[in-house]
Amino acid sequence: MAKGFITLENGKDFFTRWTGYDMIIEIIIKELEAMNQHCELAKWLKTRIPAEGEHRGDAVFHNNRGEMIQRTLDLRGLTQTNRDLFWKALEAGNTKIDQADISYSNLNPERLHEFYEQHRQTPPDFEIEAENNDTLTINNEVIEKIGPGWI
Repeated sequence: MAKGFITLENGKDFFTRWTGYDMIIEIIIKELEAMNQHCELAKWLKTRIPAEGEHRGDAVFHNNRGEMIQRTLDLRGLTQTNRDLFWKALEAGNTKIDQADISYSNLNPERLHEFYEQHRQTPPDFEIEAENNDTLTINNEVIEKIGPGWI
């Protein structure tokens, strides 16, 4: 049963088990750090998956500070720069996962390929209809601004 959801720019969800969600985010973090690019995004993404010693299972988890974190990520809420970096890291991971051994990731490569292909079939951007300090309105839907860079 799907317990991890990543919303693409067109508003459609990629969904997977919570373990797949965590491994996809871990691959993105690993690739962002390898590119030595925008470590603020990597740091923020680390808060979206359980840290060592935190309970890992299910659609939500409680971090060491007692905050409830849902395994959802609406990419429309990231800045354009962070979305570009996210996809660049995913593309690098998508290439490496077939060539790497299990130490790179336990994720079934087909899940990453499916996510990448869903992204490739998504229009490159969207129109922001309204914006305030905390939210964006896109296609009459209010989206929370997330991640670093919204100053």
